[in-house]
Amino acid sequence: MSSSSIRMTNQIHLSIPETDAPHVQLAIESLTVKTDPVKDFEMRILVAIDGSKISQEAVHSLGDRLWHPDTKFLLVHVLEPVTSEYASMYMTYSTDYGRIVAERLSDAEKLVKENADFLKSKLPTAKVESSVLEGPVKECLIEKAKDWHADFIVMGSHGRKGLSKFVLGSVAESVLSESPCSVEIIKTA
Repeated sequence: MSSSSIRMTNQIHLSIPETDAPHVQLAIESLTVKTDPVKDFEMRILVAIDGSKISQEAVHSLGDRLWHPDTKFLLVHVLEPVTSEYASMYMTYSTDYGRIVAERLSDAEKLVKENADFLKSKLPTAKVESSVLEGPVKECLIEKAKDWHADFIVMGSHGRKGLSKFVLGSVAESVLSESPCSVEIIKTA
C-alpha cells in the first residue's frame, strides 16, 4: 500500500479580525497532505441481535462476506424495560425480582459474546465489540448508531404482518425510517 499525496498550491484565504492583523504573519507557498485512502478507511457496522434465528442469520451473513480489514462491528442487544405486565408474569414464578433481572442481563451478555466470538472467528482482522443496552429497542438502536457514528446497521426482521404487526409494531421498520445511516434488514423466507 503506497501512500498518496495531495499537493495544493492555490492561495489560502483567512479571515482575520482587523485588531489582530498587525500581529499575524503568514506565508505558505505550498501545502502537502499525505493520505492513505486504503488505510484511512474504516466502516462502522452496528448489528442488532435479539437471540432469534433471523438475527443469528444476520450475523452469519456478515461473516460470509468480504470486508475491509479495518471494518468495525458493534453487536448490540437491547433489554427492554420490564413492564408491570411482564413483571407480574415473572413474579408469579419467582419472588426474587433482582435475581431475574440479573439473569436477563447475564443471558444478554452471553448472547452478544457468542455472536461476537463467531464474527471474530470468521473475520479475524475485523474489530468486533459488543454491547448490552437497556431501554426501548428502537430508541436505543437509533441513539447508539448516532453516538457510535455507525455507517451501516444490520438487523433481522420477523416479517410480522397484519394484526401482530399492528399490535407489536415493527422495530426494523422504525429503525429503517429513523436511522442516521443505511440499514440492511435480513428477513425470514
